[in-house]
Amino acid sequence: MNQPFKFCPRCGASSFQQQARNLLSCSNCGFHFYRNPAVAVAAIIVDSESKILLIRRAKDPAKGKLALPGGFVDFDETAESALHREISEELGLALQSIAYLTSQPNQYLYREVTYPVLDLFFVCRPVATETSLMRTEVESVCWLAPDEIDLREIAFDSMREALRCYFAR
Repeated sequence: MNQPFKFCPRCGASSFQQQARNLLSCSNCGFHFYRNPAVAVAAIIVDSESKILLIRRAKDPAKGKLALPGGFVDFDETAESALHREISEELGLALQSIAYLTSQPNQYLYREVTYPVLDLFFVCRPVATETSLMRTEVESVCWLAPDEIDLREIAFDSMREALRCYFAR
């Protein structure tokens, strides 16, 4: 894991060092910072023909790769609320049902910092399948049958594992 901080956020000293995998501490003022995972949600959206909605990412990381739609959970937001918000923002879709599937750890490289993330995956049914894309996030969408999905084209290891879990059900 790369260290995102060079200076202590409390006292500004350059004595901020990694003590354990998720612990940074300052030998000058004693401040401890626990670097825990961010939480993200993603949807395996399934239509009435059992096809799965995949997006093509419009930006890095993994620009141009296929992915499940979703995003980060905001402060004071439940995972379910975040999922509804992200799917509405990115795709203009409303979800009629969501069911928890699995969680997977992930590493998210953004602006030269690797963030630890815990991805929560849900199986969802949309109210309708017509999308309205947020082009800054999503280049395109496709609906694929499970046997049409090439896991090598999926953007993140966590998403590949979640799809494997879904296929094994």
